[in-house]
Amino acid sequence: MSIRSLILALTVLGPTTAFSQVLSCEKRTALFHREVNQSHPLKEKLAHLFPGTTKVLVLGEDHGDYLGKDRLPEFYRSLKKARPELNCLFLELGSDQQKHLDAYLAGQIDATEFSRRVLFPSDQAPSPERRRRIDTYARIFTSLLATAEVTLRHKGKVFAVDSTVAENGHISARGLDNTNERNAIMARNISAAFAAGSCRAGVKIVGLFHILLRSRHRIEDKLTLQANLGRRGVPAKAFIFSSNLFFSTSAFYFEKYAFEFPDDVDEDDPATRRAEAEFNAKEEACFQRALAAVPKHSFVSLVRTPDLLPAYELSPVRLRYATTYPRRDHLDGWIWFR
Repeated sequence: MSIRSLILALTVLGPTTAFSQVLSCEKRTALFHREVNQSHPLKEKLAHLFPGTTKVLVLGEDHGDYLGKDRLPEFYRSLKKARPELNCLFLELGSDQQKHLDAYLAGQIDATEFSRRVLFPSDQAPSPERRRRIDTYARIFTSLLATAEVTLRHKGKVFAVDSTVAENGHISARGLDNTNERNAIMARNISAAFAAGSCRAGVKIVGLFHILLRSRHRIEDKLTLQANLGRRGVPAKAFIFSSNLFFSTSAFYFEKYAFEFPDDVDEDDPATRRAEAEFNAKEEACFQRALAAVPKHSFVSLVRTPDLLPAYELSPVRLRYATTYPRRDHLDGWIWFR
């Protein structure tokens, strides 16, 4: 289907109908099941995930995916058994937050106080609105901090490696791309830990968009975290790590709540909203039918299916992660949970 005919379908038939002409639920379900059949139980692929030639295993996660994040401590323990020299964990926290991280790991503060110090360090009596944000981030931090505790129990080291407040201000003042600059800074700090002899092998947990070339709406001229590490002589593998309801294999094929409209479509128009609601309902039903046939285990996929991409890339209905996984992203696959 040409771009012109897709735009015509979007205009005349509505966005949901236009998308359904791009790729049917049945087609996506078949491709999803093929991907699952080419995947493997996690325990069978640990050595392949983190071979001796790789210094850093980068796990891209969705910050709101609590189901996936709660698997991180267990996953770190499994990796440690498969790769005994693993001794470092790198977190997406500003390096100027290391003192708060150390205080938590020393048992001096809890996750809520850690969250307050990271978000509002000078506010000793946060407002109710700020308190709600602190509590939200405390939940986000909980699994990361638990993984840090596991690292320490295995005699490892935990590093905050993201950009500092001062560096963020510099990035903003110069109008630089935040993700690109932070990728470079994180790679620099991780590389320094290896150069200092502190690390033999490490795991880096980071937001998903730091390992993808695609932002929410477009392909950018972007250097991923793993590419930055490679440039600094630190070989890295990058995987998406998530539960099946977020950025996993399933989210590649089933785009619930990921509907994006062309710029000339009024998103507040009632007809548009109805189309969006219809789209979400159909996607949810399609996803649940496909998922019902999948066994309940942790899987790792080392194979991507790029044959979906041409159909997606032609669509003027910009599904948020439609071209997330082409070869140019240099991903090694994804780890997902059922």
